[in-house]
Amino acid sequence: MITPDTHRIFIDDLAQRWHLNIDQIIELAGQGNFPLWIDLTDVFAQKTDTKITETGKKRRTAIKQWYDRIEVSPLPEVLMQISGRSDRIFVTAELLCFDKQGNEVGVTNRLGEEWGENSMIGLKPTTLFATLDDILDIENESNNSRTPDTVEVEHQDKPSLSAADSSQPDRAVEMTTTMPLELQAANICWQTLFGKEQTDAVPVKKAAIIAWLQQQYPELTKAAQERIALMVNPARRTCR
Repeated sequence: MITPDTHRIFIDDLAQRWHLNIDQIIELAGQGNFPLWIDLTDVFAQKTDTKITETGKKRRTAIKQWYDRIEVSPLPEVLMQISGRSDRIFVTAELLCFDKQGNEVGVTNRLGEEWGENSMIGLKPTTLFATLDDILDIENESNNSRTPDTVEVEHQDKPSLSAADSSQPDRAVEMTTTMPLELQAANICWQTLFGKEQTDAVPVKKAAIIAWLQQQYPELTKAAQERIALMVNPARRTCR
């Protein structure tokens, strides 16, 4: 759902828009591709600062400020903790975020603190949202870097990729350019190499994934290829 007055795209709708699942969207945001935001009510927010001293880093804190409502963006390390667990509420004593001014803040629940007790704060992953402006910027950048209206991956004779060969699609896969190029590549890579479950197949190694990306998407940077290889590899996810 895109909220008309605020131009927000909630994470489940963004997942449908880009043909990914919610965990993949969270992981992409956690890697710094775009920010995700959340509305919190009746909380304290405390700005934090890090000062480097001779003995190491020392955190200085400002006075807590109460907010009836505040819009914040969870830090990348927080999002990476949520990734793979989007079906559960993330509970913590202090939620580390960025505010609208880019300041790092620690958000805590007001309930309980009035009595001098710690009260946990919960984050429901499906309430995360991106701004429409951020998403359009990503999509426009992708469209400008790739001129065809569709992206086609055709069956080609290529070096053996063990289990990947038998999972190659029989026909061309077409994706609209609404999806950013890196996400298109990740989605098609997944469908091509892992789309058909094979319990007795030899696992596809990271090197084979990168080799496929280099053949099909030579315009991707090495960093993008590494991110995609980590994201689509099922072996990595089963270790969580």
